Amino acid sequence: MKAEELRKSILQLAIQGKLVAQCDGDEPASVLLDKIRAEKAQLIKDKKIKKDKNESVIYRGEDGSWYERVGKDVTCIDEVIPFDIPDSWEWSRLETVGITTTGTTPSTALNEYFGKDVPFIKPADIFNTKIIYDNEGLSIKGADVGRTIPANSLLMVCIGGSIGKCFYTDRIVSFNQQINAISPIKVDYKYLFYVLTSFYFFKQIKKKSSGTATEIINKSLWGSILIPLPPLAEQKRIVEKLAELEPLLVEYDGKEKELSEINNKLPEELKKSILQYAIQGKLVEQDLTDEPASILLERIRTEKEQLIKEKKIKRDKNDSVIYRDEDGSWYERKGKEVTCIDEAIPFEIPDSWCWCRLGNLMNKITSGSTPTGGKNVYVDNGVRFLRSQNVYNDGLRLDNVAYITEEIHRKKANSHVSPNDILLNITGASIGRCAIAPLNIGNANINQHILILRLNRLELIQFIHLLITSPFVYRQIMSLQVGGTKEGLSAEKASKLLLPIPPLEEQKRIISKVKQFIDLIK
Repeated sequence: MKAEELRKSILQLAIQGKLVAQCDGDEPASVLLDKIRAEKAQLIKDKKIKKDKNESVIYRGEDGSWYERVGKDVTCIDEVIPFDIPDSWEWSRLETVGITTTGTTPSTALNEYFGKDVPFIKPADIFNTKIIYDNEGLSIKGADVGRTIPANSLLMVCIGGSIGKCFYTDRIVSFNQQINAISPIKVDYKYLFYVLTSFYFFKQIKKKSSGTATEIINKSLWGSILIPLPPLAEQKRIVEKLAELEPLLVEYDGKEKELSEINNKLPEELKKSILQYAIQGKLVEQDLTDEPASILLERIRTEKEQLIKEKKIKRDKNDSVIYRDEDGSWYERKGKEVTCIDEAIPFEIPDSWCWCRLGNLMNKITSGSTPTGGKNVYVDNGVRFLRSQNVYNDGLRLDNVAYITEEIHRKKANSHVSPNDILLNITGASIGRCAIAPLNIGNANINQHILILRLNRLELIQFIHLLITSPFVYRQIMSLQVGGTKEGLSAEKASKLLLPIPPLEEQKRIISKVKQFIDLIK
């Protein structure tokens, strides 16, 4: 349960008389209501307030039912009583327990009405935890023209999306016509605040409010909402108990947010752990009958040599061969130069695996470019022009794809996208995201923020994609950026990415197992 839900549940218990014990010595709420009516009568006599011609008196009859008397009319209201309350409590209309008011705004054409003498409260100044008093104010003259209420009154927003926001005042204030207020009589203002911020009261506001585009509840309807009224002594015990619980709720809220953050991160962290296990040869068992990765890599080198001989691809000046020598160390051979690279090897891999550079697996690594004119040359329909916002680890997202003309596409021949190309983001916040171009990609091109990685052996694509999306390769990408900044990853630097390569059959088993785990995480 979230903290806010727990707070609502506790408030509901409080206003139903289930949070603190009832005491036989408490003066019942019926006597409190008599005192409130007596004080109101005196205020009417003193001409400080007007008499309510529809004054309501709610009481429980000898038959156990609830009745309401308005003038000489008496009606059974059992059907509108929302829940049971203790015998010492009473139901009352909100307007019965205080003086209700709607605010007003003095004429903005008269500067003398505005100043710093009395805070002028608007809906944006009210929160369920405080009121902001220093945003705007009235002069003494403006406050006389407007309406003021004393300290320990309650203000509630009565219109719009923030309808129901409420807090109590700690000083005399004025307020505008989008706010209803009540100044309690002989009722604990903090208890009344808890009633007005309860989920029960909010539901009543929503039920009674009118307006389609903008919800609004006028003072009359607001004041007619039924509220549960305990004895005054019990009101104070409820307020004390809620104040005692509030620090615990705040602490609970913090812990709940921490847990939520952990839960949100957990799937991604699990996925990273699974990928790390996968590329270290710890996710599936090795099979001694699998053809070792060294033979697979030798076959790829032979095929690339033939393509170079046929002038279909160019030789990569960084071509290398990584192998484990009889002494157990790892070496890298570039041309005639051989270097021990044990310090660069990040973890142990099974004997049937090999290390290699990304460039040694690829027939092509190239980035795109933005056409002259930038966004101005985009067209409504044409050839898809892929940008980094289209490339995600789970595939291409083409809902916001840009388009270029066929003519521009032909001029950018080096960055034509083919089915099964691996597209890798190489700049900005999305660096490292990569996707496999689908078979139905059609004509497509890329901008300068994406690399095309093209393999000759299609059976390697899924595992290479898995490798590039692993935390291990992502860390390499970040370290290989120019100066570690957001300048991005060049094609040359990308070709140097160090990759652990399993036997082909084991690659297939790893991909299948990773998919099983990812589906479980989802």
